[in-house]
Amino acid sequence: MEGKQTLEQLAVKYGVNEKTIRRDLEGMRYVHKIARYKDVTIQMDTTYWGRDFGLMVIRDALRGNILWHKYVRHETIAQYVEGVDWLRSNGFRIYGTVIDGMKGLPQALKPLRVQMC
Repeated sequence: MEGKQTLEQLAVKYGVNEKTIRRDLEGMRYVHKIARYKDVTIQMDTTYWGRDFGLMVIRDALRGNILWHKYVRHETIAQYVEGVDWLRSNGFRIYGTVIDGMKGLPQALKPLRVQMC
């Protein structure tokens, strides 16, 4: 939480043995936090490598954080809607969406505000 530190640095800082630090770290329960900010405007797009391998990404337009991704063969409206539904189910409030010109996607995302690029 306070930057990168070695076990030795942590042991000196807290006045304990390195083995104690190692044991405490091994016993930690990790909590995966998706994002700190839940009010977002999102950008959605898919990038391809070759004909049938792509990465669909939904990211926070303001902060640049990747919020959701999925490996795809072909992009579909249903996959974009799946990503938006996942964000909503995880507590995100989506104020607007920036998309490419995929036909039918603006209608599928209603009532979200949509900006096409």
